[in-house]
Amino acid sequence: MTQYIEKSSSKQYLSNSKILYADIETVFINNIHQPIGIGYSNLTGTISNVYLLTYNSKNIKDGFLRILTQFIIDSQNSTIYFHNLSSFDGFLLLKSLYNILPLKKITFIEKNNMIYQITISETTIIKDSFLLFPASLSKLTNQTNKFYTKIKFDYDNMKTIWVNRPIMIRLLLKNDVLCLHESFVTLNNILLTFFKIDIHKKISISSLSFELYRERFYNTPLIHKNSKKKDKFFRQSYFGGVPNLYKPILQNGYYYDINNLYPTVMCYDMPLTPIITLKNKNINLINFFGFLEVRIVTPKHIYVPCLPKKDDLKGTINPKGTWQCLYFSEELKIAASLGYKIHIIKSYSYKRGKIFNNYINFFYKIRTLYSKKNALNQISKLLLNSLYGRFGMHITKNRKKIIDLKNLYQIKKRYKIDNYKLLNKSIAIFCYTEKDNSKIETFKQNILDTAVQIAIAITAYSRMFLYRYQTIPDNFCFYSDTDSVFLQKRILKYLTGIQLGRLRTVDKIKYAYFISLKSYIYITHNNLICLKFKGLTKTEQNKLPPSFFYSFLEEKQGLTKPQVILRSNFFYKEFLSLNLLKRNILIKLKISFDKRVKIYKKSKWTSTTPISI
Repeated sequence: MTQYIEKSSSKQYLSNSKILYADIETVFINNIHQPIGIGYSNLTGTISNVYLLTYNSKNIKDGFLRILTQFIIDSQNSTIYFHNLSSFDGFLLLKSLYNILPLKKITFIEKNNMIYQITISETTIIKDSFLLFPASLSKLTNQTNKFYTKIKFDYDNMKTIWVNRPIMIRLLLKNDVLCLHESFVTLNNILLTFFKIDIHKKISISSLSFELYRERFYNTPLIHKNSKKKDKFFRQSYFGGVPNLYKPILQNGYYYDINNLYPTVMCYDMPLTPIITLKNKNINLINFFGFLEVRIVTPKHIYVPCLPKKDDLKGTINPKGTWQCLYFSEELKIAASLGYKIHIIKSYSYKRGKIFNNYINFFYKIRTLYSKKNALNQISKLLLNSLYGRFGMHITKNRKKIIDLKNLYQIKKRYKIDNYKLLNKSIAIFCYTEKDNSKIETFKQNILDTAVQIAIAITAYSRMFLYRYQTIPDNFCFYSDTDSVFLQKRILKYLTGIQLGRLRTVDKIKYAYFISLKSYIYITHNNLICLKFKGLTKTEQNKLPPSFFYSFLEEKQGLTKPQVILRSNFFYKEFLSLNLLKRNILIKLKISFDKRVKIYKKSKWTSTTPISI
């Protein structure tokens, strides 16, 4: 039976559940974050408290478990927000909760080493406000708050302050909670007032944008949902943006970025309902819309190939040569116009239609009416850029539990265990699926509201849009990123502006040196030095001398000793132990470039050419 993503029928407003805002403070002991306090407040401020251990507590772990137990009692039947639960507080909470509660009372959502939500006894839900409003608490309060602002605090000396002036930590905890409280209430009220949607029902900004789209802008069910088999098949053609480095040295050029690239292309025709699947070699590509399984032969001397391909070692590349793959028809039309030979093996035709225009134009109009400092502008920006990714989510729900290994035999009888992570000798996190078919949810319930063909089309349109600026006649493109280009010449004025899809001049460049993808330095005509190095913080990037970038232009640079940067107090998460740790590490900046082939002239790297396959 054909299934469609339905128009939302959810109620708009939240029930009378309690809403709490909370925060945890920690100190480093043996380079591990140890929680020492927790604070919280409700919507009206009638329920609030700060629990803080004293520095001379005999056992910090047991002490925190005591105050966490009291917090859980205080917050029963509530929705509790921590800012950055997914990357920080969630680890501390989950590690402690399974020491004070029966395992069967704790469920959680974890993805990519991030804890999205924790549920206790099915009635107390702990969520991450950062996933709904992805900005630092300091930035949020500057945009929204009238009464509370984030206090500047010396977190590096937290332990000393805890020993000598614990009242300061109590004040910090209380203020952070009230900052989050005021900011979140303000933002939620804006969403209720302007868009009639309640943020408390959602777990992330992408799910919020998806619900808002379905409720306000999706009048007729048009978007087809795939089976698990078809979803897996179509994902082979799901490529993201593909940065490319064509020449490493730019002199007297221009740096442009594209205004709202993904929202722009979302206004194009999307693949909605499948029509028919055919094994037909005589399809007219010009009139076809959908997906085609094809055998590709590129022009022999093409310099800027347009079609991406996944490589097991190099990731996504734009090669030349011969291969077989599944592509969105509109991207193949660009390839055909460039001289690609396209042998069609199988076709998957779709009805086409514009389904996002009203959504995109509505929120972009709001952005143009309010300044960037206005919270409504920021909310609209988030909603514009978060919707498309929701369609690319994997199709089935992620089921995970913390399980006592004593019950492993019973667990194996009931569930098919996909993988697991040991937390200690007796407890593990299991990822599982139901073994008994009678307990599997129906197709309609079990398949999430995703449609990967929509996400594929949007990312393909984005690459096509960027390709026109990578190949402007008589205006060479030296480097391109997902939504930006470095060009030799100024582009025509009518292509620039604040409208969707227009270009914005970021900088006029005197010199630029590109050594790898997302790793470059340039000097503006005002003699400002700007650099980027993937994987380094801003502070660490500023430690790199210009000579570091120049050295990579030498043919023998691979034989030189790599530059080393010390990263002090590096913070990282260890999911197996649920520890948050700190250590010093040495980062070797010996980078590689394998998306294209380097061309040298007199021992100097001067250009690149596509990889042949």
